[in-house]
Amino acid sequence: MPMKIYKHREITEKIIGAAQRVHNTLGYGFLEKVYQNLIADVMNEKYSSNEVTEKRDSLLSGLNEILENAPSTDSKAYSKARKALKIHEEMRFSNKEIDDFLPEELRIERMRNVK
Repeated sequence: MPMKIYKHREITEKIIGAAQRVHNTLGYGFLEKVYQNLIADVMNEKYSSNEVTEKRDSLLSGLNEILENAPSTDSKAYSKARKALKIHEEMRFSNKEIDDFLPEELRIERMRNVK
């Protein structure tokens, strides 16, 4: 089967190649923005392959530090948090709390009185 010729084939191949190099070096588990920035840097030849590896190691080190300091969780903690958020509606703002953020003309209580 003949290869299809695309209008922007050269830049597309460059982007895909950069994305593959970054993903192969970093692996998975990072925010999309991390990948986007490194792909742009690789495409602009800001980093060599060794520098991308160093960047990965630095990111992994930071991620490990965050995970080491994060509280552990289990199914009991997960269920308790789920119940608090879903059933008891904790972490939701009351109408008064919302009104405190809004300018006078947009406040919920004012809108109720206008009707």
